[in-house]
Amino acid sequence: MSEYFPDNWVVIKITQQEKVYYKVLGGWTGGYLGSDSWRLNSGIVDVEETTDSFIFIGHSGSRYICNKTQERLRMNTAGTWKTLQEEAEGLESVTVELMEPDNERTRKDWKAMVACSG
Repeated sequence: MSEYFPDNWVVIKITQQEKVYYKVLGGWTGGYLGSDSWRLNSGIVDVEETTDSFIFIGHSGSRYICNKTQERLRMNTAGTWKTLQEEAEGLESVTVELMEPDNERTRKDWKAMVACSG
């Protein structure tokens, strides 16, 4: 099982016909000598919450440990988000939505979805 600790992250809601999926888009800042990077998880199947973090468990078994204070789009993920939006615009049966950062209503949405699908 792989564990990832993104520097910043967001949850994306993907609706394909009648099915709804939630995925974590995580970003890492490369710094002076490295380059920025990003990963999109395989789909959230469970969520654990600690005082400081959300731990998203994916279909593949990977764990994304996401600091609650770092929920945001940054340069390392903004381009990927834009590409996802553009690709979805060309498909009639697919929509993508960025879950609002630090919004309890949207948290209830993905937590409820995970509880129902588990």
